[in-house]
Amino acid sequence: MKKRLLLLCLAISYSAISQVTIIPDVAFEGALINFGIDSDGEINGQVLTSDIEGVTELDLYSYYNIESLSGIQGFVNLESLIVHHTEITDLDISQNLQLKILNCGSTWLTELDLSHNILLEELYLGNEFDVAPLIELEEIDLSNNPNIHIIQAYNNYALNVINLKNGNNANTMIINVSFESPELPSPDYVFNTVCVKVDDEEAAQNNEYPYSEWNVDDFYVEVSFSENCTLGMPQLKEQTVTIYPNPANDRVYFNVPDGLTIDAVQLFDVMGRQVKEFAAADVVSVSGLEAGTYL
Repeated sequence: MKKRLLLLCLAISYSAISQVTIIPDVAFEGALINFGIDSDGEINGQVLTSDIEGVTELDLYSYYNIESLSGIQGFVNLESLIVHHTEITDLDISQNLQLKILNCGSTWLTELDLSHNILLEELYLGNEFDVAPLIELEEIDLSNNPNIHIIQAYNNYALNVINLKNGNNANTMIINVSFESPELPSPDYVFNTVCVKVDDEEAAQNNEYPYSEWNVDDFYVEVSFSENCTLGMPQLKEQTVTIYPNPANDRVYFNVPDGLTIDAVQLFDVMGRQVKEFAAADVVSVSGLEAGTYL
């Protein structure tokens, strides 16, 4: 009798655990409570799985204190997720297979795996010029996302490659990789270079269909099209100038590879305004500047 009773208790305990999804981030759970999703209404690090399984839209825009979305995997029917302007540093959406719209701009993300989200249609990765955090993705890999038709990645300083070689380069593509501040130096100024990996390089380079129908906003950005995104990419990438310390309080130092020289150093604020210019040097003083983000 004791053995049977013990097994019954274990079965009940296991069943109770299996019905909740762990939400370790207090701010994330607080948002779920505010939205009426977390039915127990208490900050206790968990939510009933039944509360979140049917959620199709989740808008966490400007819930700035959210640092982790651990538990988002339990939102298995989520179609639209907005986490713009939050403090998240990583995002696991590998279980959100119904996702069609994702907005995670103005976060601290440096990597984003979209390979499981084959239904994804719209991707928003833009940064607000005057507000941190700033998303810094070097590559946006959409090679497994044949339904994608909107990519908003404006004011993304680190972006070099968008992989759209997914076998379905349709004529409805909208891409925005521009820098939006009207106060950048001149219309001819190139702030960044982005290579778009496509299904048909020759057709894209010759502006033939379907690429002739694409809407590409590339203000202050040089966009190229390739099937491998290695040809035409700046060779300086292998001889990067090291800038340190970052963040800096007093001085900024430059470590320049052999064969390269610094002609001048120009410092811009996040609105694109030039705030200072230095003559050729391997160290400059920034002690007189206000605290903030500079380029």
